[in-house]
Amino acid sequence: MSAPTGRRRAIAKALTALLPLAPYADMEKIRADAGAVHMK
Repeated sequence: MSAPTGRRRAIAKALTALLPLAPYADMEKIRADAGAVHMK
């Protein structure tokens, strides 16, 4: 089940603002975890 586009965009914007210097590999894991259904 994929998240709605607006929710994904909001998560990406918030994470970009909060963690601008995180390594790319870590950011992908954080984004995946933040977008998980149980985090709604």
